[in-house]
Amino acid sequence: MASAPVTEDVATTNKEIVDVEIDSAGAATNQQFRLYPWRFAVVAGKIKVYQYLPTHPIIILHIFAPRKGIFLITFSNTMNFSTYGAVTPTVAQHYNTDTTTITSLNMWNLIAFFPAIYPATWLLDTHGLRPALISAASINAFGCFLRWITVASSDPQTKIRLLYAGSALIGFSSPFTIDGALITSTYTKASTKCAAHWFSGNGRLLANAVMSLGSPLGGAAGLFLSPALVSDAASAVDTLNLVYFVLAAVLGLASLAVFNAPPTPPSESARRGTVAFTAGLKLIAKNGPFWVLATVFTGVNSTFQLMSTYVSNYVTPYGFSESDSGNFGVVFAVVGIIGALIIGAILDRTKGHIQSMKYLAAAMVLGSVGFYVGTVQYIGALIYIAVTFLGGGALPLFSVSFELGAECTYPVAEATSTGILMMVSQFVSIILFVVTNALVDPTTNQLWRGMIILIVLAGMSFVMSLFYKTENRRMVLENHAEMEREQFTLATRTESAKISS
Repeated sequence: MASAPVTEDVATTNKEIVDVEIDSAGAATNQQFRLYPWRFAVVAGKIKVYQYLPTHPIIILHIFAPRKGIFLITFSNTMNFSTYGAVTPTVAQHYNTDTTTITSLNMWNLIAFFPAIYPATWLLDTHGLRPALISAASINAFGCFLRWITVASSDPQTKIRLLYAGSALIGFSSPFTIDGALITSTYTKASTKCAAHWFSGNGRLLANAVMSLGSPLGGAAGLFLSPALVSDAASAVDTLNLVYFVLAAVLGLASLAVFNAPPTPPSESARRGTVAFTAGLKLIAKNGPFWVLATVFTGVNSTFQLMSTYVSNYVTPYGFSESDSGNFGVVFAVVGIIGALIIGAILDRTKGHIQSMKYLAAAMVLGSVGFYVGTVQYIGALIYIAVTFLGGGALPLFSVSFELGAECTYPVAEATSTGILMMVSQFVSIILFVVTNALVDPTTNQLWRGMIILIVLAGMSFVMSLFYKTENRRMVLENHAEMEREQFTLATRTESAKISS
């Protein structure tokens, strides 16, 4: 929620609790910052807040089920997005349609993102994480239900309409979690907002990366699970849809274990809060570095979208199997997950976000070129190396981009900056879906020209990353507050020594 700026800086620290002096006007008197030891459990949604006394909130651990919360909602949403990515030909056979119709389901998924972006951002910024994630989980599960209920219809056109409606609802739910969706979402609104409200500057990026792992891991699960369930048998698609519906419903219960913010803020930027939603939009519109970052992120997110949707279309016409395509997708995601964790931990200490963005984008370029060559030349080993570079570059860039977006636009709300990054990239992804479908060779079904798009996207991200130059505003604020705290502490000790002597 937005909050009015205060008149005096309040210090933040890496210690567990810091007492800060307040001015006589009461702007910050007796203010404390706290890093709760169990803050990482918020990622898994294992904590509830119970307000027993107005001035003495008590936080207790309440474990409903293992690994709930933002991670699992994001995992479910992205897994549903990539459901048909590795088994597109078999799903098309089951529904008596062509592969273009099946791949276009994800385009509808992306289109549905736009009408949801404003209410989702408003809900996150105004009412917090809990109502947003409960809404996302409910809509996401109902979308999966519509895909499964196609089994009850004998009319092929009705089946297709239900598939489109289900995919649209899954896409509509994604802005509420963002990161909700790598599809949606990978490293997105909910994770960025939670990291800002629960973690200090020395832990935000790693926390964001951990929460956002639900996106690549969900994508990997979809690319692995679908071929395992279908096994090239069109008759198994209905079972596939049922499994994904059950998983969405069960994982959606994790939203009940999520809450908004700790009683005591972890940092100066968290204490100060952010500007109102409309004011934040105006500030972003005039922020040049943010739009450079948006171009970088568009290349990253669009690459993920295309890989999640077309991986089987890319490789199977050249002799690879659907299982091969699923394995390529899993390596892409798993390497990205490992990279995001390692890079997040390093950057939280070094603060080298801007430099890392350039190196990661360069890795994407190498990976996209290798993927093209390995596919058209039927070199499986080269594809595995290529997706290692592609995933290792792209997926860590999600959390880095979201953090840089929050840094360069502060005091704009984290959900607002992240939402705009996603909105821009989703719009471009929709266009690229249409273009990619048009580039399929009608004779061989080969999509080599579509793979050229991946190279162009990676190159665009790398080139634009060279032009991103600005200060990290939250870090500057918190470093300044830390210096003032140290000066205040020194002055207090000096004064105390004089009095005692």
